[in-house]
Amino acid sequence: MKRIRRKARGVKMLIFCALPASAGASPAARIDGWGTNKDEYRAGDAVSGFIRIRNEGSAPIRNIDIEVRVVKETLVGGIEVHRKTYRASDFIPDFNIPPGETVIFHFPPAGQPPFTVPATSLARGKYHFTGRLTIGGTEIGRVEKSIRIVR
Repeated sequence: MKRIRRKARGVKMLIFCALPASAGASPAARIDGWGTNKDEYRAGDAVSGFIRIRNEGSAPIRNIDIEVRVVKETLVGGIEVHRKTYRASDFIPDFNIPPGETVIFHFPPAGQPPFTVPATSLARGKYHFTGRLTIGGTEIGRVEKSIRIVR
Protein backbone atom coordinates (compact mmCIF):
# COMPACT_ATOMS: atom_id res chain seq x y z
CA MET A 1 0.00 0.00 0.00
CA LYS A 2 1.17 3.47 -0.76
CA ARG A 3 -0.06 6.49 1.14
CA ILE A 4 -0.62 9.73 -0.68
CA ARG A 5 -1.29 12.92 1.31
CA ARG A 6 -3.24 15.74 -0.27
CA LYS A 7 -4.84 18.93 0.92
CA ALA A 8 -8.13 19.91 -0.62
CA ARG A 9 -9.58 23.29 0.42
CA GLY A 10 -8.09 23.12 3.84
CA VAL A 11 -9.11 19.47 4.38
CA LYS A 12 -6.34 16.95 4.84
CA MET A 13 -6.99 13.67 2.97
CA LEU A 14 -5.16 10.35 2.97
CA ILE A 15 -5.54 8.26 -0.16
CA PHE A 16 -4.46 4.61 -0.16
CA CYS A 17 -3.83 2.76 -3.37
CA ALA A 18 -2.54 -0.76 -3.92
CA LEU A 19 0.51 -1.18 -6.12
CA PRO A 20 1.69 -4.41 -7.69
CA ALA A 21 4.38 -6.21 -5.70
CA SER A 22 6.93 -5.39 -8.38
CA ALA A 23 6.10 -1.67 -8.55
CA GLY A 24 9.23 0.42 -8.34
CA ALA A 25 11.42 -2.64 -8.97
CA SER A 26 12.38 -3.70 -12.44
CA PRO A 27 14.53 -6.56 -13.65
CA ALA A 28 17.24 -5.36 -15.99
CA ALA A 29 20.25 -7.32 -17.09
CA ARG A 30 23.20 -7.16 -19.41
CA ILE A 31 25.47 -9.72 -20.97
CA ASP A 32 28.82 -9.29 -19.27
CA GLY A 33 30.80 -11.84 -21.32
CA TRP A 34 30.43 -14.99 -23.40
CA GLY A 35 32.38 -17.49 -25.44
CA THR A 36 33.19 -21.10 -26.29
CA ASN A 37 35.98 -23.29 -24.98
CA LYS A 38 37.72 -23.16 -28.40
CA ASP A 39 37.47 -21.54 -31.82
CA GLU A 40 38.50 -24.68 -33.71
CA TYR A 41 37.45 -28.26 -32.97
CA ARG A 42 38.40 -31.77 -34.14
CA ALA A 43 36.45 -35.04 -34.17
CA GLY A 44 35.86 -36.20 -30.61
CA ASP A 45 36.23 -32.72 -29.05
CA ALA A 46 33.56 -31.59 -26.60
CA VAL A 47 31.96 -28.25 -27.45
CA SER A 48 31.06 -26.04 -24.50
CA GLY A 49 30.39 -22.38 -23.86
CA PHE A 50 29.31 -19.83 -21.31
CA ILE A 51 27.30 -16.62 -20.95
CA ARG A 52 27.89 -14.28 -18.01
CA ILE A 53 24.85 -12.16 -17.02
CA ARG A 54 24.72 -9.26 -14.58
CA ASN A 55 21.50 -8.09 -12.89
CA GLU A 56 21.48 -4.31 -13.18
CA GLY A 57 17.91 -3.88 -12.01
CA SER A 58 16.39 -3.34 -8.63
CA ALA A 59 14.50 -6.64 -8.50
CA PRO A 60 15.81 -10.22 -8.46
CA ILE A 61 15.78 -12.09 -11.75
CA ARG A 62 13.97 -15.38 -11.21
CA ASN A 63 14.35 -16.79 -14.72
CA ILE A 64 16.10 -16.27 -18.03
CA ASP A 65 15.44 -18.01 -21.33
CA ILE A 66 18.37 -18.60 -23.67
CA GLU A 67 17.53 -19.58 -27.25
CA VAL A 68 20.53 -21.25 -28.85
CA ARG A 69 20.67 -21.59 -32.63
CA VAL A 70 23.47 -23.25 -34.62
CA VAL A 71 23.76 -22.88 -38.39
CA LYS A 72 26.31 -24.72 -40.56
CA GLU A 73 27.58 -22.66 -43.46
CA THR A 74 27.48 -24.39 -46.85
CA LEU A 75 28.09 -23.37 -50.46
CA VAL A 76 24.34 -22.88 -50.96
CA GLY A 77 23.57 -21.10 -47.69
CA GLY A 78 23.15 -21.96 -44.04
CA ILE A 79 21.59 -25.14 -42.66
CA GLU A 80 20.15 -24.96 -39.16
CA VAL A 81 21.53 -27.93 -37.21
CA HIS A 82 20.32 -27.01 -33.71
CA ARG A 83 17.72 -24.74 -32.12
CA LYS A 84 16.57 -25.00 -28.55
CA THR A 85 15.44 -22.65 -25.80
CA TYR A 86 16.95 -23.36 -22.41
CA ARG A 87 15.18 -22.03 -19.31
CA ALA A 88 17.65 -21.35 -16.51
CA SER A 89 15.29 -22.55 -13.76
CA ASP A 90 15.01 -25.96 -15.46
CA PHE A 91 18.68 -26.58 -14.72
CA ILE A 92 19.34 -24.48 -11.62
CA PRO A 93 17.01 -25.16 -8.68
CA ASP A 94 15.79 -21.98 -6.92
CA PHE A 95 17.24 -19.83 -9.71
CA ASN A 96 17.80 -16.25 -8.58
CA ILE A 97 20.11 -13.40 -9.58
CA PRO A 98 19.92 -10.70 -6.89
CA PRO A 99 20.32 -7.05 -7.93
CA GLY A 100 23.98 -6.23 -8.58
CA GLU A 101 25.03 -9.89 -8.85
CA THR A 102 26.55 -11.74 -11.82
CA VAL A 103 26.05 -15.41 -12.76
CA ILE A 104 27.68 -17.60 -15.39
CA PHE A 105 25.62 -20.09 -17.41
CA HIS A 106 27.55 -22.99 -18.87
CA PHE A 107 26.49 -24.90 -21.98
CA PRO A 108 25.54 -27.58 -22.14
CA PRO A 109 23.62 -26.98 -18.89
CA ALA A 110 24.39 -29.12 -15.85
CA GLY A 111 22.88 -32.56 -16.14
CA GLN A 112 22.82 -32.46 -19.95
CA PRO A 113 25.11 -34.69 -22.00
CA PRO A 114 28.04 -32.90 -23.63
CA PHE A 115 28.00 -32.29 -27.36
CA THR A 116 30.90 -34.14 -28.96
CA VAL A 117 32.02 -33.42 -32.52
CA PRO A 118 31.25 -36.57 -34.56
CA ALA A 119 34.06 -38.38 -36.34
CA THR A 120 32.74 -37.84 -39.86
CA SER A 121 33.92 -35.65 -42.70
CA LEU A 122 30.35 -34.29 -42.99
CA ALA A 123 30.82 -32.45 -39.67
CA ARG A 124 33.75 -30.40 -41.02
CA GLY A 125 33.06 -26.76 -41.78
CA LYS A 126 32.14 -23.44 -40.26
CA TYR A 127 29.29 -23.10 -37.75
CA HIS A 128 27.62 -19.93 -36.53
CA PHE A 129 26.17 -19.86 -33.00
CA THR A 130 23.55 -17.31 -31.93
CA GLY A 131 22.25 -16.96 -28.38
CA ARG A 132 19.17 -14.82 -27.70
CA LEU A 133 18.49 -14.02 -24.03
CA THR A 134 15.08 -12.98 -22.72
CA ILE A 135 13.56 -12.17 -19.35
CA GLY A 136 9.79 -12.47 -19.25
CA GLY A 137 9.65 -12.33 -23.05
CA THR A 138 11.77 -9.15 -23.29
CA GLU A 139 15.06 -9.54 -25.10
CA ILE A 140 18.07 -8.40 -23.07
CA GLY A 141 20.68 -9.19 -25.69
CA ARG A 142 22.21 -11.51 -28.25
CA VAL A 143 25.57 -13.17 -28.58
CA GLU A 144 27.12 -14.58 -31.73
CA LYS A 145 30.19 -16.65 -32.47
CA SER A 146 31.54 -18.70 -35.35
CA ILE A 147 33.64 -21.83 -34.90
CA ARG A 148 35.32 -24.25 -37.29
CA ILE A 149 35.41 -28.02 -37.25
CA VAL A 150 38.49 -29.46 -38.92
CA ARG A 151 39.77 -33.01 -39.38
